Amino acid sequence: MSAKKKKILVVTGNRADYGLLKKLINEIKKNRNLSLKILVTGSHLIKKYGYTLNEIRSDKNKVNYKVNLSINSDTPNDISKAISYGIEKFSKILLYDKPDLAIVLGDRYEIFSFVVCANIHGLPIAHLHGGEITKGAIDDSLRHSITKMSDIHFVANKIYGKRVRQLGENPRLIFNVGGLGVDQIHKNELYTKKEIEKVKKFSFYKKNLIITYHPETIKNKFNNENFDNILRFLSNLKKTRIIFTSPNIDIGNLEIYNKIKKFIKKNKNSIFFESLGHKMYLSIVNQVDVVIGNSSSGLSEVPFLKKPTINVGERQKGRIQVHSVVNCNFDQKNLKKSLKKIYNKKFLKNLKSVVSPYGKGGAAKKILKIIKKINLKNIKNKKFIDLKI
Repeated sequence: MSAKKKKILVVTGNRADYGLLKKLINEIKKNRNLSLKILVTGSHLIKKYGYTLNEIRSDKNKVNYKVNLSINSDTPNDISKAISYGIEKFSKILLYDKPDLAIVLGDRYEIFSFVVCANIHGLPIAHLHGGEITKGAIDDSLRHSITKMSDIHFVANKIYGKRVRQLGENPRLIFNVGGLGVDQIHKNELYTKKEIEKVKKFSFYKKNLIITYHPETIKNKFNNENFDNILRFLSNLKKTRIIFTSPNIDIGNLEIYNKIKKFIKKNKNSIFFESLGHKMYLSIVNQVDVVIGNSSSGLSEVPFLKKPTINVGERQKGRIQVHSVVNCNFDQKNLKKSLKKIYNKKFLKNLKSVVSPYGKGGAAKKILKIIKKINLKNIKNKKFIDLKI
């Protein structure tokens, strides 16, 4: 008699976490001892942000559940409602379907909503990319809360593993597997410059930048002023191709979204993509001179391509950084100085020696191996493990 398959539920809430989860999803699909189901929620289901559910389906993945959180605005009240609505909807799914393990990634409020529900239902949870710090976003507290409600922890660096341990988690259930973003990067599989231009219908210039900027949700009252400073700086770069990606659905994202739309109407050297998909995003990063903004990808994935990042503001403050990252505030002079630095010959030469702090790949296979073997019986009966003083 064959052994019972472990039922795995993978939850994805936006284009970014799906890009990281994609390889792991494929590994689970291929394994005979595991049964995969996918729950899609968050911005995947919003047309304004590219309706990236289609990307998941185009990868030949069956979507078993869709939970539209009815996110109509970006105010704290509406996002709070979305979290509450999600708990209600996720609960109905877990009453109907009882997986053996749920896999979640990161720190988004839609993932927090699911984990609250799953924890109450007694569902074992594996959390990916815990222990990280982003001081400029409320995601920080959401991430640590998700860690406390989770049972198995797959971290990207030993420093992050120590931090999860500091939160009282069982060291036997903390696994340093490296970053999933690194897993996705195979330079020989990325689109070429000509392929990008043909598919996306634009041409690169001699100088090219990609802007990936999200609201700072801790100091959100300064979001408009800060982003205006970035746009004023960019408006002076007349002979440079400026490529914008869409901001996350966080508090204050609509103003940023609208400002980008206005900017590209006035500046013909700029272009805006609501969603690129993970492979296309990395392919474009591989062709541009620098990534400017405050996305975690600028610190975790971009260095692996040996490309520089100008990390603006405090959103990513606290993450591990390598020397390809130039930290910058919103001051015009500081922005100009940072851009000048990344074109410096010495700086460009030093990019060749950049080593990613998130490993050399293989995270998905490591996670799969652990999931297959781990005993989930009584795993929810967890204790707070105090540090030895």
